[in-house]
Amino acid sequence: MLREYFRETILLDQRIFLWINQKILCPFVSPLLILITELGSGVGTLLIGTVFLLVGRQNDWKEALKKFYFSLASAGVLALILKKFFHRLRPVTYFHNLKVPVRWIGLGLDGPSSFPSGHSLATGVLVFVLSYYFPRGRIFFWLWGLLVMFSRVYIGAHFPLDVLGGFFSGFGLTWLLFSFIFRRQQNVFRDRQNTFPRHDE
Repeated sequence: MLREYFRETILLDQRIFLWINQKILCPFVSPLLILITELGSGVGTLLIGTVFLLVGRQNDWKEALKKFYFSLASAGVLALILKKFFHRLRPVTYFHNLKVPVRWIGLGLDGPSSFPSGHSLATGVLVFVLSYYFPRGRIFFWLWGLLVMFSRVYIGAHFPLDVLGGFFSGFGLTWLLFSFIFRRQQNVFRDRQNTFPRHDE
């Protein structure tokens, strides 16, 4: 029962990819989506997050950057582990083996493993961090996440489940870090301040 459900889910995932890949093509939009997919890379995400936090968090930018960098590094480790575990072929390779032509546009691929999408995983971290520090821009940040995920499928780099799994893995990991690890560190630091009062008191 579970195996059949999993099989049907994978087949649906492949059908959605083929529909996007073969039915949706706009020469005017393609360059924009290629740019978005490059900005959604690890380096692009690092730069975007750094600029937002440096400009928008004037009082606590150092602490915010530390948390962002640690979350992004942790997400990178998680991506490596998941890719080693799942070994899912990228759409181009998978359908090439089946003699099914698919469109591929953009730059080179980072390795043969498709699940999870590293771009989407990093974007999940970015969306959480920016939504946490700039809640008024939450809708904009989520729209950016959707654009990055769609761009990865559009250019032919990933199946839809790859980007969804990547995004929510990054988002969920960062939520755990902020909810437990970072909060616990803040509580310990606060307790130390209370235990050791300042000299000028």
